Amino acid sequence: MATVSLLPFLKKAMVLPFLPRAKISQAVDALQDSVPVYLDNEGVESFFDYLKRYWVQKVGVSALNVCGRGMRTNNGVESFHAMILQKL
Repeated sequence: MATVSLLPFLKKAMVLPFLPRAKISQAVDALQDSVPVYLDNEGVESFFDYLKRYWVQKVGVSALNVCGRGMRTNNGVESFHAMILQKL
């Protein structure tokens, strides 16, 4: 049951790269703070530790961020197909 309730938080975590670079760290903290106490367990804490330690600190928000970029994927073909689909 708790797994289903965590889905909105995981979806929000997945769109963090679309935020402006300067807002990502703040958004991670806000997202973590918004998790209800009854869902706040060791797994949730581990997830946010991983998110902060690896993606925000090690990879860095500059590399993570895709806000305002024309190509927001590391797969150029995927980006090309998405652009073609938008034009159709």
